Amino acid sequence: MMATTDAHARPPRFAGLSIEQLEGRQKEVAQKILGFSLNGLNGPFNMMLRSPDATDIILQLSDYLRFRTAIPQRLAELAILVHARIWGDQYEWDMHAGRAASCGVTADTIEALRIGQTPATMPHDERSIFDFAVRLVKRRPVPDDGFAAVLGVLGEQGVADLTIMLGQYATISMILCVSEAGSGRFSMPSVNEEPFAQQ
Repeated sequence: MMATTDAHARPPRFAGLSIEQLEGRQKEVAQKILGFSLNGLNGPFNMMLRSPDATDIILQLSDYLRFRTAIPQRLAELAILVHARIWGDQYEWDMHAGRAASCGVTADTIEALRIGQTPATMPHDERSIFDFAVRLVKRRPVPDDGFAAVLGVLGEQGVADLTIMLGQYATISMILCVSEAGSGRFSMPSVNEEPFAQQ
């Protein structure tokens, strides 16, 4: 799991910030976050605002990955769920499971991912993304056949975007882990249970 202690038994690692407390670059970046965030300045943003210039760069990357990437949204959401399950990142899972469903990822696939199992059936493009994401996030390196399969689905820009996207979500998961944001509300099995062990 992302936190091994009871975060409610002691003060938070980063005190919560309100927009009224902020000034300068912090306030400018916070206003950008509030323009799209469903959770206000909570989740990863509370810690991220301690470094507003770095956060602004991450937000620009996030904007590209959400709206201009070469990856079809259904496949992007699938890859994010694979990452979230491997990391035990309940925050990102909660943010993206519904989006994946609305983009066409089946309920059976989402449930298999949630319990850390390889989905029994997936379209070829989803299976290629799943295999690539598991190998890159969990095992490394990506084998030649896995690379070729994703290249055939996404093309060179898509492979680059998928790799960058998985790295960006790893950054967010690390932020959530260090800040303990949202800890204590996991509903998925622990990552210690080896999700996708058969891959």
